[in-house]
Amino acid sequence: MGNEGAVFHRDDQSRSLLNSDEKSEYRCRSGLFITVSSTEAATLIKDPIFKKINMKQLLIFLICIVCYNDNGFAIEKNPPKFSIDTSAIIKKIKSDFLAINKQLSLYKKKKRPAFGFSAEGGEVSGYYDKSNLKKIHSIFYGEMGKTEADYYCNNKRLFFLYKKEFSYDKPMYLKDSKVKKTIETRYYLNGDKVIKSIAQPGTSLMLSYDEIKEEFEQIINILNEK
Repeated sequence: MGNEGAVFHRDDQSRSLLNSDEKSEYRCRSGLFITVSSTEAATLIKDPIFKKINMKQLLIFLICIVCYNDNGFAIEKNPPKFSIDTSAIIKKIKSDFLAINKQLSLYKKKKRPAFGFSAEGGEVSGYYDKSNLKKIHSIFYGEMGKTEADYYCNNKRLFFLYKKEFSYDKPMYLKDSKVKKTIETRYYLNGDKVIKSIAQPGTSLMLSYDEIKEEFEQIINILNEK
């Protein structure tokens, strides 16, 4: 290419100029295309300085045309937001949930007592596929109830949490105590977000991602105790 002059011409099938507010496509001898308005094209073609520029200068000029707008160099004010397919992610979570529970009897189980997390203590059980933690089941007792939770993991990341809270009509250690209320909650997680949560029956006491993360880390620490 070197210092070859850059003369623009229209495609043979469309040589006539368009209106000044329309855009036309021009091609230099090197085969490179640009799109400018007819007014801009006429000015460029008539300019003797433009005809003498080399290809390096031409490329710089073209970049300026592409990037420049009425307000200066164009900066995308509203970059596109990449949406996630929540339904597909939830479908994958359900599939992984079923697969883990199907293989649960084949996993290595590690059980640890838990003290200091509830009034009556509790227990934490971890299920491992070799060294990979797949599920944790925890149960914590209180005087008037208990809470069971299942944490599901893939690649060391929590993707699903199921909790079931039992409330009794009187202290649990009494023989005639009965469950008067249960609340089930499900949390579907993706990355560092809760993408869906369900409570049955409805409750306003839902956990945030940060609360789930903190709770999960505490459970992991119990499992890792010697």
